Amino acid sequence: MIYRKKMVPYDMARSMGRLVDGLWPDDVEDTNAQWVPAVDICEKGDAIRFKVELPGIPREDIDIEVSNGVLTIRGEKKIEEEQKGDTWHRREFRYGSFVRSFTLPSEMKADEAEASFNEGVLTITIPKEEKFAIHNKWNNYYFEHTVNWSYVWGVALLVACVSGFILMISTHG
Repeated sequence: MIYRKKMVPYDMARSMGRLVDGLWPDDVEDTNAQWVPAVDICEKGDAIRFKVELPGIPREDIDIEVSNGVLTIRGEKKIEEEQKGDTWHRREFRYGSFVRSFTLPSEMKADEAEASFNEGVLTITIPKEEKFAIHNKWNNYYFEHTVNWSYVWGVALLVACVSGFILMISTHG
Protein backbone atom coordinates (compact mmCIF):
# COMPACT_ATOMS: atom_id res chain seq x y z
CA MET A 1 0.00 0.00 0.00
CA ILE A 2 1.10 3.53 -0.65
CA TYR A 3 0.37 6.05 2.06
CA ARG A 4 0.36 9.77 1.43
CA LYS A 5 0.44 12.37 4.12
CA LYS A 6 -2.50 14.70 4.45
CA MET A 7 -1.93 17.92 2.50
CA VAL A 8 -2.18 21.12 4.51
CA PRO A 9 -2.38 24.59 2.91
CA TYR A 10 1.33 25.28 3.46
CA ASP A 11 2.30 21.97 1.81
CA MET A 12 -0.03 22.66 -1.12
CA ALA A 13 1.49 26.12 -1.63
CA ARG A 14 5.00 24.70 -1.46
CA SER A 15 4.07 21.95 -3.94
CA MET A 16 2.61 24.53 -6.34
CA GLY A 17 5.77 26.62 -5.95
CA ARG A 18 7.90 23.63 -6.88
CA LEU A 19 5.70 22.94 -9.90
CA VAL A 20 6.00 26.53 -11.15
CA ASP A 21 9.74 26.63 -10.39
CA GLY A 22 10.16 23.52 -12.53
CA LEU A 23 9.00 25.42 -15.61
CA TRP A 24 12.22 27.45 -15.73
CA PRO A 25 15.72 26.02 -15.35
CA ASP A 26 17.60 26.83 -12.18
CA ASP A 27 20.64 29.02 -12.41
CA VAL A 28 22.83 26.25 -10.99
CA GLU A 29 26.01 28.07 -11.93
CA ASP A 30 25.30 30.70 -9.26
CA THR A 31 27.30 29.56 -6.23
CA ASN A 32 26.25 32.69 -4.31
CA ALA A 33 22.70 31.35 -3.91
CA GLN A 34 21.67 30.85 -0.28
CA TRP A 35 22.08 27.26 0.91
CA VAL A 36 19.81 26.04 3.69
CA PRO A 37 19.88 22.44 4.96
CA ALA A 38 16.67 20.41 5.08
CA VAL A 39 15.18 19.78 8.54
CA ASP A 40 12.66 17.18 9.74
CA ILE A 41 10.94 17.83 13.09
CA CYS A 42 9.10 15.01 14.82
CA GLU A 43 7.30 15.05 18.18
CA LYS A 44 7.18 11.72 19.98
CA GLY A 45 5.27 11.68 23.27
CA ASP A 46 8.04 12.75 25.63
CA ALA A 47 10.44 14.61 23.26
CA ILE A 48 10.88 16.55 20.04
CA ARG A 49 13.48 15.32 17.55
CA PHE A 50 15.16 17.51 14.93
CA LYS A 51 17.02 15.83 12.04
CA VAL A 52 19.16 18.11 9.87
CA GLU A 53 20.80 17.03 6.62
CA LEU A 54 24.38 18.32 6.62
CA PRO A 55 26.30 16.28 4.04
CA GLY A 56 29.90 17.25 3.53
CA ILE A 57 30.10 19.39 6.67
CA PRO A 58 32.52 18.30 9.40
CA ARG A 59 31.19 18.15 12.94
CA GLU A 60 33.60 20.93 13.98
CA ASP A 61 31.87 23.40 11.61
CA ILE A 62 28.43 22.96 13.24
CA ASP A 63 27.28 25.08 16.19
CA ILE A 64 24.14 24.25 18.21
CA GLU A 65 22.67 26.66 20.74
CA VAL A 66 19.49 26.64 22.84
CA SER A 67 18.78 30.03 24.36
CA ASN A 68 15.58 31.78 25.48
CA GLY A 69 13.40 29.00 24.08
CA VAL A 70 15.01 29.05 20.62
CA LEU A 71 17.08 26.25 19.07
CA THR A 72 19.67 27.69 16.66
CA ILE A 73 21.83 25.60 14.35
CA ARG A 74 24.71 27.33 12.54
CA GLY A 75 27.31 26.00 10.18
CA GLU A 76 29.22 26.42 6.99
CA LYS A 77 29.66 24.24 3.95
CA LYS A 78 33.00 25.26 2.50
CA ILE A 79 33.67 25.28 -1.22
CA GLU A 80 36.42 23.07 -2.60
CA GLU A 81 39.58 24.88 -3.52
CA GLU A 82 40.00 25.02 -7.28
CA GLN A 83 43.30 23.57 -8.41
CA LYS A 84 45.20 25.17 -11.23
CA GLY A 85 44.38 23.35 -14.43
CA ASP A 86 40.95 22.12 -13.23
CA THR A 87 38.17 22.56 -15.76
CA TRP A 88 34.72 22.59 -14.20
CA HIS A 89 31.89 21.54 -16.49
CA ARG A 90 29.12 21.93 -13.92
CA ARG A 91 28.89 23.09 -10.30
CA GLU A 92 25.57 22.33 -8.63
CA PHE A 93 26.61 21.96 -5.00
CA ARG A 94 25.57 24.84 -2.78
CA TYR A 95 28.07 26.32 -0.37
CA GLY A 96 28.13 28.94 2.31
CA SER A 97 27.06 29.69 5.85
CA PHE A 98 23.61 28.90 7.16
CA VAL A 99 21.54 29.59 10.26
CA ARG A 100 18.32 27.76 11.14
CA SER A 101 16.32 28.81 14.22
CA PHE A 102 13.27 27.14 15.74
CA THR A 103 11.10 28.44 18.58
CA LEU A 104 10.59 25.66 21.12
CA PRO A 105 7.38 25.08 23.10
CA SER A 106 7.65 26.32 26.67
CA GLU A 107 7.41 22.80 28.13
CA MET A 108 10.80 21.68 26.78
CA LYS A 109 13.83 20.79 28.95
CA ALA A 110 16.38 22.66 26.84
CA ASP A 111 19.20 21.98 29.31
CA GLU A 112 18.78 18.22 28.68
CA ALA A 113 19.06 18.40 24.87
CA GLU A 114 21.16 15.69 23.25
CA ALA A 115 22.81 15.80 19.84
CA SER A 116 24.45 13.19 17.63
CA PHE A 117 26.03 13.42 14.18
CA ASN A 118 26.12 10.35 11.95
CA GLU A 119 26.71 10.07 8.19
CA GLY A 120 25.92 13.72 7.50
CA VAL A 121 22.74 13.82 9.58
CA LEU A 122 22.58 15.87 12.79
CA THR A 123 19.96 14.61 15.25
CA ILE A 124 18.92 16.78 18.21
CA THR A 125 16.51 15.39 20.80
CA ILE A 126 14.94 17.70 23.39
CA PRO A 127 12.78 16.10 26.12
CA LYS A 128 9.55 17.57 27.46
CA GLU A 129 8.86 18.20 31.12
CA GLU A 130 7.16 15.19 32.72
CA LYS A 131 3.74 16.76 33.33
CA PHE A 132 3.45 17.75 29.66
CA ALA A 133 4.74 14.42 28.33
CA ILE A 134 2.13 12.42 30.28
CA HIS A 135 -0.68 14.86 29.38
CA ASN A 136 0.14 14.74 25.67
CA LYS A 137 0.36 10.95 25.63
CA TRP A 138 -3.14 10.74 27.10
CA ASN A 139 -4.56 13.32 24.66
CA ASN A 140 -2.99 11.60 21.64
CA TYR A 141 -4.32 8.23 22.76
CA TYR A 142 -7.78 9.58 23.49
CA PHE A 143 -8.25 11.44 20.22
CA GLU A 144 -6.63 8.82 17.99
CA HIS A 145 -8.20 5.74 19.52
CA THR A 146 -11.54 6.53 21.10
CA VAL A 147 -13.26 9.33 19.19
CA ASN A 148 -15.28 8.34 16.16
CA TRP A 149 -15.31 11.72 14.39
CA SER A 150 -18.05 10.79 11.92
CA TYR A 151 -20.30 10.06 14.90
CA VAL A 152 -19.36 13.37 16.57
CA TRP A 153 -20.11 15.36 13.38
CA GLY A 154 -23.38 13.44 12.91
CA VAL A 155 -24.50 14.32 16.43
CA ALA A 156 -23.47 17.96 15.93
CA LEU A 157 -25.48 18.13 12.69
CA LEU A 158 -28.50 16.54 14.40
CA VAL A 159 -28.31 19.05 17.28
CA ALA A 160 -28.07 21.94 14.81
CA CYS A 161 -31.11 20.69 12.85
CA VAL A 162 -33.21 20.14 15.98
CA SER A 163 -32.21 23.57 17.33
CA GLY A 164 -33.18 25.19 14.03
CA PHE A 165 -36.51 23.35 14.01
CA ILE A 166 -37.29 24.43 17.59
CA LEU A 167 -36.34 28.02 16.78
CA MET A 168 -38.57 27.97 13.68
CA ILE A 169 -41.55 26.61 15.65
CA SER A 170 -41.08 29.08 18.51
CA THR A 171 -40.91 32.12 16.18
CA HIS A 172 -43.86 31.06 13.94
CA GLY A 173 -45.99 29.32 16.44
